[in-house]
Amino acid sequence: MTTEELTNKKIGCFSDIHLGLGQDDKKWHDIALDFAKWASDVYKSKGIYELVIPGDIFHNRNMISVETLSVAKKFFDYFKDFDIYI
Repeated sequence: MTTEELTNKKIGCFSDIHLGLGQDDKKWHDIALDFAKWASDVYKSKGIYELVIPGDIFHNRNMISVETLSVAKKFFDYFKDFDIYI
């Protein structure tokens, strides 16, 4: 990669998704999925295809329900065209 390409490189970033918040509340899952769709659309429109997620994907580290895992799969499906660094 040239210096110019590195200078113009864009990387998306967000954190603290907290899937499973509120004892796996469907409302929070829906909000997270709406965010994923919005963020992936915005990043793509700006030519951003690299994403950094510094942490807190899941709210509870001790137990993750099957429903929350299913929502996580749907969430990351919106970013299937991205290189993701967690």
